[in-house]
Amino acid sequence: MFKIIICFFVVLNSIVFGKINSHPSYVVLSKEVTLDRGQIFNLESEAIRLTGFGNVRLYYSFGNYDEGLQKDNISTGALTIEDIRLDKVRGNHNEEGSYIDGVAGQTSFRLLVRFRIKPDPNVSGEYTKRITLRFSKDKDSMSNEGSVDIQIRVKALKVLQLTTTTMDLGSAVKGQPLSTMAGGTPGYLKIDGSPNTEVKVMFPTTTVIYNKNNSDKLLVNIKSNTYSDDDGNLKLELSNTGEYQVRFDGEVRNTSRVSPGEYKGNFKIQVRYD
Repeated sequence: MFKIIICFFVVLNSIVFGKINSHPSYVVLSKEVTLDRGQIFNLESEAIRLTGFGNVRLYYSFGNYDEGLQKDNISTGALTIEDIRLDKVRGNHNEEGSYIDGVAGQTSFRLLVRFRIKPDPNVSGEYTKRITLRFSKDKDSMSNEGSVDIQIRVKALKVLQLTTTTMDLGSAVKGQPLSTMAGGTPGYLKIDGSPNTEVKVMFPTTTVIYNKNNSDKLLVNIKSNTYSDDDGNLKLELSNTGEYQVRFDGEVRNTSRVSPGEYKGNFKIQVRYD
C-alpha cells in the first residue's frame, strides 16, 4: 500500500521594525547677532540620517516648541522663532502632513529654523531653546520611537556704543610740522560693547583739513596706538567689561605751501563685530 503524503508549504511574510536611530541624535544650532536693527536670519543643520524603521511612513512633531528663547529662565521678545521645519535630503517628505516616507529603511533631512530680530539695545548675552523632534509610525500617538534633541543658542551682542574726542594738531609757524605728539592733543575713540568679543576698526590713514578763510588745505597722516595694517584696519578684543579705547595721532609734515590760518576737517571711523 502506498501512502500519499500531501505537504502544504505556507510562505510567511514578516517585517521586523527596529528602533528608529538618528545620526546624530543631538544637534546644536548657534549664531551671533546684533540687535541694532530688525532682521530675519536662518539657521541650518548638517544632514541628519534616520535608520531602522523599514519602508513605512514616519510621522514627526516638535516638542517643547514655542517662539521664545530664554536667558536665566527669562524670555525675550527681541528674538523669536518664526518657523522650524525639515528640509529633504533623501526620501519623500510631506511638510504639511508632517510625515516622511522612508527609502530602504532610512531617510535624511536638514533642520531649518527661521528667526526674527527686533531691535533692543538692552538685550545681550546667550539665549537658548531646547526642542525635541520626535518620530512615530503611529500618526495618532507620538510615542518616543525615535528622537533628535535640538539645542538652539543665539548670542545677542550688545549694540556698539562709540564716543570720540577731538584731535588737535596744535599750532606752528608756517613751514614747521604739526603733530599731536609734539604740541598737539591726540583724538580718542571709546568703544562700549559685549565683553570679551572681537571688533574690527577701520579708519583712513590720511585725511585733509581746510583753511577756514580760503581753499588752502593740508594733508594729515593718521595712525593709531594699536597695530593696524597699511589700509587702516585693526582688530582688537574688548575687555571683560566690554570696553576699549583707541588713541589716534595725526601729523602734518609740510606747512610751507599754505597760507596762515585755522584749519579744520574730519575723518570717519567704522567699528563692527568681527
